[in-house]
Amino acid sequence: LEHSMSEDDPNANTQLPSEVGEQPRWGPRHRGAQELAELYSPGKRLQEWVCVVVCCTLCACAGFLMA
Repeated sequence: LEHSMSEDDPNANTQLPSEVGEQPRWGPRHRGAQELAELYSPGKRLQEWVCVVVCCTLCACAGFLMA
């Protein structure tokens, strides 16, 4: 059982429940999440929105032209 993977776990985490402890390994206070939040500046967020809008517009135009 120690080396078996649960079917519920798509990430193939190997930590047993007895080793996990009380604190969750994810969430906004996780060190990796905080590092990622520091890299995500307002300019990068604006760039993301512009890219999404341009992509949706191009997809709509392509769909209109194919119809």
